[in-house]
Amino acid sequence: MLLENRTALVTGAAGRLGRAMSEVFLREGAAVAMADLDGRRVARAAEELGASYPGKVAWIAGDQSVKE
Repeated sequence: MLLENRTALVTGAAGRLGRAMSEVFLREGAAVAMADLDGRRVARAAEELGASYPGKVAWIAGDQSVKE
């Protein structure tokens, strides 16, 4: 596995592209922190992926942008 012992932070993870990227990272052995503004959607996506990859998925709801 290419990404064993690595952790990926995926923003926009509740959307199609973010979820797909999360799944690729997981398949390659990484743990994944899924982040999105929509807490319900990212929690659901993390739960679904976590069923196939137990202990490898966490989720964060909130705005990860920097406003100045």
